[in-house]
Amino acid sequence: MTPALFGFLSDVGSRFEQLVHNCLLVAGGFLAGYLLGGLGAWVANRYVLRRKGSEQKLPEPVTKACRLIGGVIGAVIVALLVFTGGMGGPAAAAAAGRTPTRRTRAARRRPTRASGPTRTSPCPRRRSRSRPRLSSR
Repeated sequence: MTPALFGFLSDVGSRFEQLVHNCLLVAGGFLAGYLLGGLGAWVANRYVLRRKGSEQKLPEPVTKACRLIGGVIGAVIVALLVFTGGMGGPAAAAAAGRTPTRRTRAARRRPTRASGPTRTSPCPRRRSRSRPRLSSR
């Protein structure tokens, strides 16, 4: 009776292990982005701002903000890849050579023609929705 009662807990250990693994991957993405943001700030200080004899530098809060923003961007990218199962959606289907099962509305409405020029009909004139102007004579 115990397995039937607590059957939903059968794979909790593996799910928890997968969650911890994914969170560690996101933390690694933050660390990589943080380091790349710091490298970008260092390059800006070293080569862009310091021109012949100029001692201009980025302020320290700007450098820290570059690192933090780089870390957050890295963590978000890794989280999107890890928690959504990699490249999911239509992009993955196209990369794998499959076509998506659902067709878009435009594809359902208009069948494609194999060859030949397309014919367009002239657009009918629309009525003006504004009121006619009265002349003040």
